[in-house]
Amino acid sequence: MRGENELLVVKLGGGAGVDMQAACADLAQIATQRPLVVVHGVSDMANRLTEQYGYPVQTITSPSGHTSRYTDPRTREIFVEAAEIMNRAVVTGLQAHGIPAESLEALLHAGHAPLEALRSFGGLLAAVHTASARCAHELEPRFANIVMRRLNGAQMFAAPYTGSVPSLPAELVAERDRICADRKLRERVESLAAHYAGDRDALVHGDAKAANVLVQGERPRLIDAEFSHIGDPAFDEASGLWESTH
Repeated sequence: MRGENELLVVKLGGGAGVDMQAACADLAQIATQRPLVVVHGVSDMANRLTEQYGYPVQTITSPSGHTSRYTDPRTREIFVEAAEIMNRAVVTGLQAHGIPAESLEALLHAGHAPLEALRSFGGLLAAVHTASARCAHELEPRFANIVMRRLNGAQMFAAPYTGSVPSLPAELVAERDRICADRKLRERVESLAAHYAGDRDALVHGDAKAANVLVQGERPRLIDAEFSHIGDPAFDEASGLWESTH
């Protein structure tokens, strides 16, 4: 029998056909009985916005044939906008039923992230990295994840500096060209790419951020680990800090 004070995490899908009013009514009823965290999707809203803006979804295919959505700067902006719209819809929907709902994303953007929560998040990553470093060699066959790692690396280190990317915002084109023309800076980017692809120090989550941490009691859990691999743990620390402050 689950306790009334036990935190419940509900994933509200972002696909087409979700009845938001009905969903919020059901969630509000649950929230009157126990603590509730709602994690929402954005796929349908993002698709509607890309169609509205006349900006088609782009995909990239790995050498092995795996196809993934290419998230260029403009696509990311659209996804952020879609997430903000859906976030407001859930928060206001719950508030309409008398639930004092708050947006975690809004609190983080306003700089209200509890320092202790950030310390706990860092401690969780440190524990994963430290424990896995002792057996990285044994773990590597289970977390090779070569395809996703290559896709992730290509989007970070190659795509932004490729002249054939038509979707790069105009204000970034000059900066891209400057980096490509600066031999030393370009060599630094290539060095970082090689380091990302070649390091084998510890288990890296690959998408470390508050949205991918669930907490039950005092036991935090990392979810959405499709980018996990054996690599440089500094990648998790950097991406986690960036996501917590932007």
